[in-house]
Amino acid sequence: MQRERSQHLSAKAIQMLKARLYELELQKREAERLEAETSKTDIGWGHQIRSYVLVSINRPYPVIENQVLGK
Repeated sequence: MQRERSQHLSAKAIQMLKARLYELELQKREAERLEAETSKTDIGWGHQIRSYVLVSINRPYPVIENQVLGK
């Protein structure tokens, strides 16, 4: 009887511990998400990544083209 009660209490304690660890993990992830969100900068004019390519195909003279990356 005592052994069964002890096992039941320890199972309950393990369940409570898992719930606490889960809550702590959720709080940690939320903090990381908020930190990442606040560190983002506004995407405005002139913040795109550009690549300049020298193109000389089908042209009598070489031309430098500006290509926006990520599209």
